[in-house]
Amino acid sequence: MANTLAGGYSAGSVVTSNTLICEVSRLVEGNSASSEPSYSGLWNVLDLMSVCELFVLYDTVYTLPGKLSEDAGSLSLRSRLLAEGALKELDTSLFHDRIANAILGGLNPELTSSGYPDGSPTRLEEFLLVGGCEPEYEFDPRLDDSRRDSRDFYTQIEDAESFEEMGRFFIKLLEARITGAYQYCTSMLRDMYYICASEQIGLPYWPQFDRLEFARKFPNYWDSFSLRERVYSRLATALATTVADVYEDSRNEVAYIPPFSALVLDKCSSPQTFADTLLEVRGNYSKLRRQLADLEISRMNSTSLIERRTIRHQQKDLLELAAQSFDKPATVSLEAILRYIPDVVEAALSPLDPTKYTVDLLLKPLGWITTWWKRRPISMVFRAANRIAEIKRYESLLMKMFGVHLPSEADWKRYYGDRLKGGS
Repeated sequence: MANTLAGGYSAGSVVTSNTLICEVSRLVEGNSASSEPSYSGLWNVLDLMSVCELFVLYDTVYTLPGKLSEDAGSLSLRSRLLAEGALKELDTSLFHDRIANAILGGLNPELTSSGYPDGSPTRLEEFLLVGGCEPEYEFDPRLDDSRRDSRDFYTQIEDAESFEEMGRFFIKLLEARITGAYQYCTSMLRDMYYICASEQIGLPYWPQFDRLEFARKFPNYWDSFSLRERVYSRLATALATTVADVYEDSRNEVAYIPPFSALVLDKCSSPQTFADTLLEVRGNYSKLRRQLADLEISRMNSTSLIERRTIRHQQKDLLELAAQSFDKPATVSLEAILRYIPDVVEAALSPLDPTKYTVDLLLKPLGWITTWWKRRPISMVFRAANRIAEIKRYESLLMKMFGVHLPSEADWKRYYGDRLKGGS
């Protein structure tokens, strides 16, 4: 069976961020080593586990063009993945400017001159439109302590319940001029762009660990029950079924999978062998990837919701069959992420405001909505939940091989809460 999607990409493909690939590559090369415990070290370890799963579960991983840091070309893991064809750069020239302008247009009501130390939004526009260098502004010591607490801003951005609310917190963080604020905000802009680009080509997006929840929400923010109900009612009419059936078709499932990161770390003898070991484990599961891709094509081509759910269960069964020989399997979430972003290439002359995307969807013809829903990809989402035991098992190895000095287990739980227990 040909496993090509409507956009011409393989059903075994996914989009991820340069940040994820580069940060894990730096970790492997010891460039993230620290002598003191750090939460960034824990993020990096979770991202390393995520990358192991990413390249074993997907045939082709796409990242996007941009002006990368000076060391990107010398990162051996990234270079090896590119050379092997497992990692490829996606050409976004057809829709790049329109996505960038749409994101900035959505933020525009909150973009006031007070948010920019130089009095204009030019620096951020250049970053998005050209993939340029991150704005570099220094911390303003005149600000009081309450505005220096950047974590509150970050949490507010990621916990926002609407595009407008996210935009307000986003701009407040820029206005605060906290150390790292611009770096964080440009990183967040990248994630917005990656999500929009993946939607344009019909592929799922695999974010880094600390953007999992943001990637589930942006840009539509369906958390309002009434809003989701309106969309599902429209879908039920289009598909000649019930709202309950649509909810069931979109229900997330957790599947057991082989502990890919454990397999890589068990076989890895040094940082220099990490890429070879990852590619070896990846090669051992090529059949699994082909079977998953074939099932995804069958699911998208199915003619009924019952058939679609049957194939979803087959995808889960296939993963769990591969995991059954392991005493301590990992888990992955199979998610039909509800997201709508208009085709920016065929949109009107002015890019549609992201705050109006939901209204645009509800006005679409029923036949169009049916096709849109059926072509929604299933995302295999990394689960940070229940990873503490695995991290503890390899803590000494991670320190010895990569120089990662992790905080205490109590600090992990206090800082990340439910994300390492059972949620994400």
